[in-house]
Amino acid sequence: MELIDLLPAVQRIRDVNLDAASRAATYLRTYPDIIATAIAPGEPDLSRLHRVALMAYGWMPRVLRLNPEHLSSAVLVLKKGLVATADNWTMVPVEDLANCLNSVVGASKVLHFTNPQVFPIWDSGVERFRQRAEVSQYHMRQPQNYVNYAREVHVIAQAREFGPFFSLVSEAFQARLKALGIAPYQVSKVRAIEAAAFELSDEHTDAD
Repeated sequence: MELIDLLPAVQRIRDVNLDAASRAATYLRTYPDIIATAIAPGEPDLSRLHRVALMAYGWMPRVLRLNPEHLSSAVLVLKKGLVATADNWTMVPVEDLANCLNSVVGASKVLHFTNPQVFPIWDSGVERFRQRAEVSQYHMRQPQNYVNYAREVHVIAQAREFGPFFSLVSEAFQARLKALGIAPYQVSKVRAIEAAAFELSDEHTDAD
């Protein structure tokens, strides 16, 4: 996935009118509150893992099931993820959180809410857009595939040409929030890239 692949997303965000009660609009409406919970002051603990995981799974069709054997490791991942940077994020053991949640996709959402500047959300629609091909359940269960995707996101965010694209996406995004009656908020570069990919994916829909 390269920046050029994402350029059509700007026009799509401008053109597509979401129903204010749709699932997509609900994602936009609840996003800042989930972030606020995930990054609240204090060191992440088991209680925060529970809360953020439950909210993350509110964005997923699956029911949350926590593996108790991996709870302590998952809390450590939250702690590391909260302070991770664009330079050292690969040191965060995504697989430990995925083992607890039984899902790499779920882990990507929890990590994103914990540190939206560093960790992009990943799902099968985004991955199909990235691969330009169908992806298997086995593929989506491999933490390394998420890491590979996240690396591409960071390469795009650091590209010289990214600034103008980010400005256009942000402008279109603000217009969408206004049209939905949602209080304006800014998104990170990482979120803008992932959201653009999702906008262009085959999973994006205006209906609920």
